[in-house]
Amino acid sequence: MSEGFLSRVTRTLLEPAKSHLRVAVPLRWLLALALITSLSCVGQSRAATELRGVVKLNHVGGEAVKGATVFAESGEATESLSKAPGGQFTLVFPKREPGEGVRINVKFAGLVVVNFLELRRAVLLRDPGSDPFVVVLSKDAERERWARQHYQLRPDVVVKEEHDRRVGALEDRLRQGAVKIDELTRELAQSKGSAEQQQKLRTELDDLERQRREESAERSRLEQELRQTRAVAERLGKELSEAKPTDKATLHQRALEAFAQRRFDDALNILDEAALDRQTQQAQTQLEDSAKGYQLRGQLLALKFRFDDAEKMYRKAYEAVPGSFAAHFEYGLFAQNLNRLEESRKAYERALAIAREHGTEADVARTLNNLGVLLSDQNRMAEARAAYEEALMTYRALAKTNPETYLPDVATTLN
Repeated sequence: MSEGFLSRVTRTLLEPAKSHLRVAVPLRWLLALALITSLSCVGQSRAATELRGVVKLNHVGGEAVKGATVFAESGEATESLSKAPGGQFTLVFPKREPGEGVRINVKFAGLVVVNFLELRRAVLLRDPGSDPFVVVLSKDAERERWARQHYQLRPDVVVKEEHDRRVGALEDRLRQGAVKIDELTRELAQSKGSAEQQQKLRTELDDLERQRREESAERSRLEQELRQTRAVAERLGKELSEAKPTDKATLHQRALEAFAQRRFDDALNILDEAALDRQTQQAQTQLEDSAKGYQLRGQLLALKFRFDDAEKMYRKAYEAVPGSFAAHFEYGLFAQNLNRLEESRKAYERALAIAREHGTEADVARTLNNLGVLLSDQNRMAEARAAYEEALMTYRALAKTNPETYLPDVATTLN
């Protein structure tokens, strides 16, 4: 129905043809006009929302993959094939709004999805000029390798942003303190006041100098915390890379997905401490996953530099499963990286006892190796040497049957 036709009908109904008098319009005419207007809108629909992306081989900067089938798992979008030259694809969602998350998948013969965690919630962006959504494919046998490279950068970005914020705030305080010290130094040099007034200035100056020394020492603490959080980030990246599409939708898995999708706070909310407590009490069969959840929450809290809260989660992990080698070992490593050597030593000793009783030789060896480093840092050289020697002997025995895996560990222990 044309706009000109509607305009003519409106003028006919509402404007008397040859009179300037006010004329009452019958109600039935107004109803007819409303009906005509509504009919003109039939068939009009809101603009469809698109998801534009690219398919790459092995990593985000890799070779374009052409001919991959990209589709929405809900079936609400038409399938798209990735095309030349850059492996681009476009999915159209007629009933979705920008900002919504959609679950997509990709198929290509001989290849699997590396970053499948991100495909479970691809966000329909509002800005058409935004960076395309990237799907990474690789051979199945190489997936974990490329996944580790892909996800290793994700936690490190979070760490750097928080570290830079803290360092910036510290530098601001140091600059302000330096200005105050200069002002007081000049005031004291030019002071002609009483001895009491001058002593007051000296006391104030001494306080500022002491505060500056404390804040300068804080820089070293921040650098140590950065090393710790990067160690956590490395392990978290490894955990992301080891996730499998067939993993059950546990709290731990859902939080991993949220973190992979850059929803950091959502990941922490999913791993609410009270929810983890309830899960621990539900059934014995869930205890191992609960421990992993506490551990993951601890890693996430450490990335926020909340080390005391993180330590609480690591402790809860091994309290949930006292016989778990992994829970004790991970807490030992966490405490060692924070230079809490006595807590770390006790955790390693518990882990070693568990590994000797019903663990693997590899678990025994890596615990002894870490324990050797710790004992050396405590200047307990005889005990450190004994731990190193047993670790080396164990790794050499393992390397005889599996050299590709354990010869690097032999070399590391020798160093």
